[in-house]
Amino acid sequence: MSRSPESTTNGWTAGPVICLTAGRLFGLMAFGVLAGAVVGGVLLVAAIVLIAVAVKRAGADVRLDEIYAMIARCRHRLILIPVLVAALALGGCGPDETARPQVRETASVPAPAPSAQEASPEGNELLPSLRSGGFVIYFRHAATVPGGDADLQNLANCAAQRNLSEQGREQSREIGNAFRELAIPVGTVLSSALCRTLDTANLAFGRAEQSVDLTSLPQAGSEAEEERRVMALRGLLATEPPSGMNTVLVGHLFNIQRAADISIAEGEAAVFDPRGEGDYALVATVSPQEWLMLDKPPG
Repeated sequence: MSRSPESTTNGWTAGPVICLTAGRLFGLMAFGVLAGAVVGGVLLVAAIVLIAVAVKRAGADVRLDEIYAMIARCRHRLILIPVLVAALALGGCGPDETARPQVRETASVPAPAPSAQEASPEGNELLPSLRSGGFVIYFRHAATVPGGDADLQNLANCAAQRNLSEQGREQSREIGNAFRELAIPVGTVLSSALCRTLDTANLAFGRAEQSVDLTSLPQAGSEAEEERRVMALRGLLATEPPSGMNTVLVGHLFNIQRAADISIAEGEAAVFDPRGEGDYALVATVSPQEWLMLDKPPG
């Protein structure tokens, strides 16, 4: 089964955390002591001067060299405070880098869907479920020739589009044959208006109803229309089919990436469980060659 990607974070070890915390605490204390000592020293010197002036005015014999000596003794004591701060900053804890957590982030990528053979932890239950109906099956068009779309305005001009290769046409037929052989019921078949998606649907299921909601996002013409198509596709994935039937949607990679945050290969299908009111769940992905394998016991 798939697992959601996570960022990998190295945890803080107890030693560096305690060391960092204690170092900061002592640093704050030392700063407080330093600030208090400086203020206290200034006040002490001022008091000595004021006392000396008062004594001098009273007529006592006070020499200036004695006052300077008293101030010097206080100054020498104040020198101890910066020494204390330096000792706390450099002692014991080591460089600051050892106390920081190191974080390694992985790229944010869509979580892989469970494959057809992983759909159930107890044997392959996907086929019986599909035979009962009730799912929405989104196909990306089958394999195509190299190249791009030269004209996305006139969608009837198949010659100006990237079309199915011979392999893709054969893939489409094999998918249809597998559905018939496995007795998977199909109701509505909706397709993008591009030729490669219509060909995939018609070769596989013999019919297709064009839907602009499934048509390629690069053809939308505006960001607003792109967003509307994405929201419409989410609505289709959440819409329950008629009883005993499965709905088939044939579209493009960009559309399903934006709508469901998954990537599928050409010809691959994503099976969704529609739950109504905009809610749906990805059940499994099935590659073209895996359909007939659904009827075989696992292992």
